[in-house]
Amino acid sequence: MKTLNSIIFALFFTFLFSCNSEKNNESEQRKKDSLEQTSLLKSEIVPAFENLDIEYTKHEMASNEHFELKSETGSEVKIPENAFVDENGNPVTGKVEIQYREIISASEIIFSGVDMKYEKDGKQYDFQTAGMFDIRAFSNGKPVFLAKGKEIEVTFASNISGDYGFYSYDEKAGNWVETDYGKVEISEEEPQTEMAFQMPKPVQLDPKNDLIIEVKANYKRFPELAEYKGMMWKYVGEKDKAEITALLSKIWSNSELKPLNPSKNIYTLSMITGKKAYDLEVMPVFSPAQYKKALAVYEEKKKVAELKKSKEYNVKRKTNISELGLYNYDAIHSSDRMIVQSDFKVKTQDQLLPVEDVNLFLIMGDDNVVIRYPHNKLTSMYISPSASNKLVAIMPGNKVAVLDSKNFEKAINEIQNKNILQYSFVLNMVETEITKPSDLDDVIAKL
Repeated sequence: MKTLNSIIFALFFTFLFSCNSEKNNESEQRKKDSLEQTSLLKSEIVPAFENLDIEYTKHEMASNEHFELKSETGSEVKIPENAFVDENGNPVTGKVEIQYREIISASEIIFSGVDMKYEKDGKQYDFQTAGMFDIRAFSNGKPVFLAKGKEIEVTFASNISGDYGFYSYDEKAGNWVETDYGKVEISEEEPQTEMAFQMPKPVQLDPKNDLIIEVKANYKRFPELAEYKGMMWKYVGEKDKAEITALLSKIWSNSELKPLNPSKNIYTLSMITGKKAYDLEVMPVFSPAQYKKALAVYEEKKKVAELKKSKEYNVKRKTNISELGLYNYDAIHSSDRMIVQSDFKVKTQDQLLPVEDVNLFLIMGDDNVVIRYPHNKLTSMYISPSASNKLVAIMPGNKVAVLDSKNFEKAINEIQNKNILQYSFVLNMVETEITKPSDLDDVIAKL
């Protein structure tokens, strides 16, 4: 009897293990199928926002003359004379309209709908970009093409340095193709913004130890100080306080404030009494109440300067192209990665709503890795735990929902600590309607 019970128990255990194994295999297969579906999606150019796109600038040239254009970022495009032919290969005469646009920032990538996936040898990769340009030409409203043997020289201005490959977009295949135009010439200029920001960080007054000197000055002569209000000046030289106090008690016929080392907050107060002149080293200081205001001004101006510096297009990449179209300076994004089966919800004032049939964008690193996830089902999302990660969902009415990097990091920690394979990300609705790339820039900057 014991033997029979043992056999029955063994058969039951084997059946149970087999069922669980089949379920696990089915789960793994579903996960694999989902990953394959995600990774083999055809790369398409579909603008993310309704009726919004990155507009082309339009330039008219004479077909038989050399033509040059310069973009707002400082990129230069040089087109030779007699460069174009029509669809039948016949030379184009008369006027030609050149259409040109650049796609550099995360917001511009999202706006344009350009997919940053790259497929090679059956595998799909994500690009990190140093910028893209798109150039087209038209005659009498019809597309024209570069003639055989003709090349356009493009010196592309970017704010991202480093070694990047050069790719063209194959519209028929829906994929990026590495070009064979030869080596890209790279030059880098000195950033100007860092030199321009010389606003000294405010210093708080020490009432017990600081010797205050009355200074009358025209602060228009000192742009680094012009934004500050309520400044006082303290003596910071090596002379004894008693000696300076005695000097200040005299009647002065003239005094002048001069910069000595503004970046270190040091100035010279030149004072004349009779036939004698004295130079006193002084520093601007602020009372506790004024200090908080001055520090807020300083931090805001510094932030603006750093943002301007980050957008300073001081890196130039020069190459020649023999076909019109969309081009991309790219490197394959490589980092530590984890795969998470993800679904998404949007937090409104009083409820959580599921996110369905919208485009989601994962923005990684220095905001130059933008991965689009068309979300109409459970999404297999590749996440880099060591990078900065942000999520932007394009909602109806040209609005967005977002998940900032701080809360994304918390989610990653929870996923790793609890070994979670499926996770619900909660995004917050942004009420502002997006009408142009700078609107989205402002949203992303806060993430």
